[in-house]
Amino acid sequence: MSLSEHTLAQHLDDPAVLCCRRPAGTVISAEDVEDPSIFADLEEAELLSLSSSGLSIREALGRSLLAETDALVPLTPELLGPAPSGVGAPSAQASAGVGADQEHPDNGEITVSRRRRRITHTLVRREYPVTQVQLGQDTSYRDGTLTIDVASIEEAAQSQDLVHSVTLDVIEASNRHVYTNTIMDVMPIAAKAEGIVGTGVTNALTGVVVILT
Repeated sequence: MSLSEHTLAQHLDDPAVLCCRRPAGTVISAEDVEDPSIFADLEEAELLSLSSSGLSIREALGRSLLAETDALVPLTPELLGPAPSGVGAPSAQASAGVGADQEHPDNGEITVSRRRRRITHTLVRREYPVTQVQLGQDTSYRDGTLTIDVASIEEAAQSQDLVHSVTLDVIEASNRHVYTNTIMDVMPIAAKAEGIVGTGVTNALTGVVVILT
């Protein structure tokens, strides 16, 4: 699940991880990096292992992949070409009182600007841990068990003309090492309880993800 331009600024200093397989020459942008908010779930599922030599999203933006790279691979200096010419290092910002920033450009001059900070929106995330996933006659969550209605599988197959068939497997923790041909997407399971995306209340299941193969 890649970042949007809106959420990119919130994660510039988080690790840069490819969201999907990308060919050589891809110039890294928001749509190429995985959302850091799901890293914990990916690591718990042993789908992601962050690298100590990995770059931050800020450091990776604008640089090109040197070779085709798989999804969920942390971006390191060895995987990327140099930063584009004419792009200076990001300015450092140091807090100088509430609402004040000091910027230190490359030329050594120091400017102080004041801006009023305000809360534009709030989001409450309610987490529900999942310890077991099973197929059944309805979709529900009770006492840590997620039950998925088997009828929804056929409904998914009939949802679009491009879809010919759908199968659903529950992968237990003991089978995480089993090879699969390709991973097209890794999706957290969440739904809005109140408000719209980025605001209100979101209900999220933890300890489980959907893998599209």
